[in-house]
Amino acid sequence: MGRGLWARNLYEMRRTLEFGAVLLALLLAGCTAPPSKRRAGNLWDIGYLNSLPPPLDPEPVEPLLHSESFPHMVGDVAIWGHPSDPNQSLVIATDLSRKGAILVFDTEGKPVQTLDGIAMPYGVEVQTQFNFGRREIDIVATIERETNRLRIFGINPTKRKLWEISGDTKLFSENFPPDTSAQGLALYRSQTDERTYAFVSRKRNNDEGGIILQYELVAKDGRISLKFIRDFGDFSHRGIVKVLLADDYLGYLYYVDRSAGIRKYSAEPHLYGVNHELAQFGAAGWRDYPTGLALWNSRVVGKGYIMSVEKLIDRTALRTFKREGEVDEPNRHNIEGIYRTISSSDISGIDICLLPMKMFPEGLIVVANQNSSTLDYYSWRSIRSQNLSVRQRQTLRDNSVNWDSNSAPTNESGSGAKAPRSEESGEGTNSDELTRNSIQ
Repeated sequence: MGRGLWARNLYEMRRTLEFGAVLLALLLAGCTAPPSKRRAGNLWDIGYLNSLPPPLDPEPVEPLLHSESFPHMVGDVAIWGHPSDPNQSLVIATDLSRKGAILVFDTEGKPVQTLDGIAMPYGVEVQTQFNFGRREIDIVATIERETNRLRIFGINPTKRKLWEISGDTKLFSENFPPDTSAQGLALYRSQTDERTYAFVSRKRNNDEGGIILQYELVAKDGRISLKFIRDFGDFSHRGIVKVLLADDYLGYLYYVDRSAGIRKYSAEPHLYGVNHELAQFGAAGWRDYPTGLALWNSRVVGKGYIMSVEKLIDRTALRTFKREGEVDEPNRHNIEGIYRTISSSDISGIDICLLPMKMFPEGLIVVANQNSSTLDYYSWRSIRSQNLSVRQRQTLRDNSVNWDSNSAPTNESGSGAKAPRSEESGEGTNSDELTRNSIQ
């Protein structure tokens, strides 16, 4: 009897151990990644990487140099690329005050010129190839907020100086409410009729008109005046629309609406259905909201990225959207999965010039840093080669874009004048060198 009871207990114990072994095997099978999600050589499967917690942000890139501090507060910034010598390019910015000014610097951050007497200059834009009567000139424009008009200046490429050529540039006629005020600015040169236009956003559109106004710039008697063309554009009535970006080659206007994201419209005023919104993207995924937009043109005509600036706690994220959209869906602009960070904080403006310069062999990015009230100069080479996490590097490999180092830089405007501000002329890179201009 004792031996039989012992044998029965031994049998039940064995059954229990067998059941436990099966249960443990099932648990291990559920926790272990399949072979496709295990490490293979030096690369990680992206599906496995996406299941991991987000990596820490890489250390932000530091600027190579700063301008001197502005007298009041730095506002916006634009870069004029010299047509023959990139090292002679100019960085043009606004000093935001009722006693404001336009300040001009060289590519080493040294002051070149100051244009005083501009009351609250909002935004600054550079446009090339403006038809100024018998010749074409490059121009600079800013909004004088206190008087609701544009202040327009010509650029002398030899002396590297600005001179004023404003004519009748009053914004908002008697048809608009008296409290209407200008906020944001973008200049646009049409590839269709070769005319130059200004897009101006207003503070509010309670009269149910568009939030964006389009004007044609007209030269007469050595001055530039404005001709009203149309108003258009939806607005969520939250915040203020003050960030605008025009794409000369593809013919689009983008602007930031805090609740709706980035809105896209045709910049051509005479197309059928031109006031119809083409796209609305970037409405989610931000830690804050974009405070600047810039165009990054690739060597392939019509391609590149829309670069946005987002303020983080102690740094700034640069995030990108495909400029050309997706295949067969040109108005679908998905946010890129990788972002890079720079150390400047509280940025109010950004511009890009991808011409090779002495201190910036692959191009220059300048941001207006309101925290320090300076212009911060960044090397594109430093930003694109920023140390990224393993997960971010693998995303770059899986979705790489190779810039062709053997191809000449494209000139989307059809002549040599537009290239300085927007086209890359530096050396080509490959995907392992982190070529993708992405910013989450």
